[in-house]
Formats: sequence, C-alpha cells, structure tokens
Amino acid sequence: MAAWPTISTGTAARRSLVFARTLLVGSVLLLWPGCVAADSLADARSALKQQDFASAHTMFELEARRGNAAAMNELGYLYLRGHGVAQDCMRAYMWFSLAISFAPDEAFRRVAVDNQFTAEVNGYLKSRDKSEAHRLGNIWMARHHLE
Repeated sequence: MAAWPTISTGTAARRSLVFARTLLVGSVLLLWPGCVAADSLADARSALKQQDFASAHTMFELEARRGNAAAMNELGYLYLRGHGVAQDCMRAYMWFSLAISFAPDEAFRRVAVDNQFTAEVNGYLKSRDKSEAHRLGNIWMARHHLE
C-alpha cells in the first residue's frame, strides 16, 4: 500500500515553501521586464511607422537605458536621418557602437556593424569624430549604469 503524501509543518517544510515562493516571484520578475521591453519596443516601432518621431525617440531611449541593443540601433537611425532629432552622424555612430556592444548575438552584431560603417555615417566622420562618439557613448553608459 502506497503512503499518502502528508503536509509537514516543520522547519524544513517552511523553508521549502519560502524557497518555492522565492523561485516563483523571482521567475515572474525575471520574465516581466522582458515582456514590458518587448511591448515598449513594439510601441516605439509603431510610433516610428506613424512618423511620431518624438515619441519613438523617447520610447527607444527608455529601452536603450535598459540595455536593449535593438533600441540603440533604432536611435542610430533616428540620428542618421534626423527624425525627431537634429541630424547628427556622430550621434548615429555612437548609438550604432552601443548597439554593437549590447548585441544579443552575432547576427545582430553584424547588422549593427553594417549600420555603423555605412557610407552615410562614415562619409561625414573623421577619426576624431569617431573617438568623440565613443567617448560620448562611454559617458552615456556610465550615466545609465550600463556596462
């Protein structure tokens, strides 16, 4: 005859319940920012499609502060084209550089590198401009506590 499971009220049982609750809450918290980031990125891209460049810029900037490489890449395009911001190839280069640094995989990294080294970006920048873009990117990362 098989023994029925019992509920224990001892210390070990309380520890197991606390551990299980911690795992559950931790899992939800780990998944939740990713869901928010995906929605925020989709909202930003929707604003971009509607040519609401100021809103798109704000939303991409918020996602970039979370270390989202796709948002950084999109910010590079906004600066390259002058959509919602003053056209600035050095800032575009900075954002593409940051996207490379935060790329989640090699395929995305290659896309960001291709963006950074387009004739449009590189045609206007001198070596000192690129150095300044890297310096500004490092300042931005430090300001937003990203590494």
